[in-house]
Amino acid sequence: MSSPTASDRGATGPQTLSQAVLWSATLPHGTNLDERVRAAAAGGFDVLTVNYRDHLWLAEQGRTPESARAWAAGLGVELAVYDSIANWYEYDQPKRVIDGTMASRDEVLDVCEAFGVRTLVAVPAYPTPCTTADLARAFGELCDAAAAKAVTITLEFTPFPPVADLATGWEIVRQAARPNGTLLVDTWHFYRGTPDLDLLASIPGDRIGAVQISDGDTELTMSLIKATMTDRRLPGRGEFDLVSVLRTLRDIGGLHLVGPEVLENALFELPVDDASRLARSCYDAVIEKAFAAPAA
Repeated sequence: MSSPTASDRGATGPQTLSQAVLWSATLPHGTNLDERVRAAAAGGFDVLTVNYRDHLWLAEQGRTPESARAWAAGLGVELAVYDSIANWYEYDQPKRVIDGTMASRDEVLDVCEAFGVRTLVAVPAYPTPCTTADLARAFGELCDAAAAKAVTITLEFTPFPPVADLATGWEIVRQAARPNGTLLVDTWHFYRGTPDLDLLASIPGDRIGAVQISDGDTELTMSLIKATMTDRRLPGRGEFDLVSVLRTLRDIGGLHLVGPEVLENALFELPVDDASRLARSCYDAVIEKAFAAPAA
């Protein structure tokens, strides 16, 4: 399996897309690992994300991450990304704990090793008294622990504190200054926060660890948190300027682990394989628009 590449489409930029990632949050809630792997294969995705819930579910089945990894590889799907860990910095007691993110650092890294994961997403999910410098120190410590497992950490900024925009996320990665410390660019978070294409263009491409693509309407019709969890749009079906983000990432060499992450109620209602195929079709169309050669 392979995703469309910028070079295949005739682009002249310095980087091509070589793999497509299905970010598991795109699929209907409650979908187990086997169902998600089959859906990823049905959609033609090369990589599927895993999490701690998958580890627990496999244990209930009497199976191991190593066996699941081998089975998925037989379908052409690599379990190369763990999404995500929230328990990496000091935070206030949350009102709501995000399911599957609260395993300890060592537990998560052990699961990453068992799955053969190469990239671990770190999310700043909960309020904290930490300063940006404090978060940079904590991020650096996470990177150091992950380096022993040959795992890259990629920090996901969001439109919410404590890492509420691209600038803050990049400052944390920059201050931490770890070779395996990178930044995740989610187009929803980018445009719902403080979008800055000039800043994005200034970041070295090898500091971009992953890219999540979703679209959105300019005006919100509900709270930002509710929209973030249920009302994103498939790529190309909203009003965000995805083409400019993708071209900027291409030009800096930042197109790593790229794929759709679309949390949308309408998508969750579809059969899992149909949701994967639709997400892939919309993703491909946006890649085509961004990187197709201009008409002669």
